[in-house]
Amino acid sequence: MARQSQNKSLNSSIIIVCEGTETENEYLKVFADESVIECRVVPQPEEIVDKAAKKNREKKIERQLKEGDDDSFTGPEYYVGLPEIDQKTYDEYRCEPRRWVRATQLFMERKGFSEGWAVYDLDNKSGRTEDQHRIAREDASKVENLFIAFSSYCIEEWFLLHFERNTKAFDCSECKYKKDGHHKENIGCGDASCICPEDNCHGEKCLSGYLREKGYIKEYSKNKGADYVDITRDKLHKACVNAVWSRSLKQDAQPFECNPYTDIDKLILRLLGKENNMDIRWVTVDKEFKVGSSTMIIRKVDLKIRLECLSKTGFLVDPNSIFWCNDDDYQTSIQNATNLSKKTVCDQNNPIEIVNKPHSNAILCLKNGNQEFYFEL
Repeated sequence: MARQSQNKSLNSSIIIVCEGTETENEYLKVFADESVIECRVVPQPEEIVDKAAKKNREKKIERQLKEGDDDSFTGPEYYVGLPEIDQKTYDEYRCEPRRWVRATQLFMERKGFSEGWAVYDLDNKSGRTEDQHRIAREDASKVENLFIAFSSYCIEEWFLLHFERNTKAFDCSECKYKKDGHHKENIGCGDASCICPEDNCHGEKCLSGYLREKGYIKEYSKNKGADYVDITRDKLHKACVNAVWSRSLKQDAQPFECNPYTDIDKLILRLLGKENNMDIRWVTVDKEFKVGSSTMIIRKVDLKIRLECLSKTGFLVDPNSIFWCNDDDYQTSIQNATNLSKKTVCDQNNPIEIVNKPHSNAILCLKNGNQEFYFEL
């Protein structure tokens, strides 16, 4: 059950605008309720104008504006109940995903929220081009404290990362078929009772089917977002580490050019007040990284692995803070990564040799305060 925070912060408030009307907002509402910050997640059920299509609409009939809306705004509405200032502005922002960023901005300006998050995914809907994704990010960058929480291909990528790292570029959330040639229904891939057994991709195409096929969330359904908090909560740290991994796969690319990718973890940690408690990074061999004020690097030299310091300021290595682990939780050491018996300064004249990994899938972890570095060597 969600825990209601008794002392919400009065100095800041967060608006979260979700593209999805089911999974995303039901899931995020649980964390928003637990947050020490005053939060609102939209759309609420009464704010959904067209749940099926989730489209903006023009006001063809007059309706009472929600409390707090300025009745001077009489232009077409976004589906979360916010009218635009005029038709011209509406036409400029109506395309996805720009509309989610624009709605977030309007909530901040009109309702006084100090921070906003637009939550949407890659999708392949008509009109949702790379240009539209790029422009939406440019829009967000112009508004102070407006952020985007993005998943590629969909929110199910975030759920999957609670269980495993998977480089597969899934191309849909759920396989569908056209009932009577018109209405689309979920096939139910990965489930024995799927509607179209001959079209069951068994998780090869759709992320929902993969979650069911692997038994991670056996009865995964789009309308049970709140349930997945309880199912995945004990794996949150693992999911955060894996989310950072997903962003490390194509570091020079825009998020919408990547698959897999998610940064939902940033929003979750923000809601839980832990955004400054975990500085997680995936690092590769021969690439510099900063540990505290020290510049470090992992090298392979003569078939051996070494931790070297490149800066004048050395790094104090705690033998218990550098270890080999499995990716079950990344926190439990299965073997010390050095032969050190006490804390030792690693500087330009004193590299630290890393012992051989215990098995081929072991992950090297280095911890320093709130910093966590992971190396898949």
